[in-house]
Amino acid sequence: MNRCPLCGGKTEEKTVTHPQGYEGKIILLENVPVWSAFNAERCS
Repeated sequence: MNRCPLCGGKTEEKTVTHPQGYEGKIILLENVPVWSAFNAERCS
């Protein structure tokens, strides 16, 4: 488990879909892993 660097609360691992521009087109990168600090216990 990781901790939020701002509040020290627990963070949650999630996957997201990220739009990325490439050669003038938009490509969707799916299931990109991220640690969500926005869901930390005390930051919410």
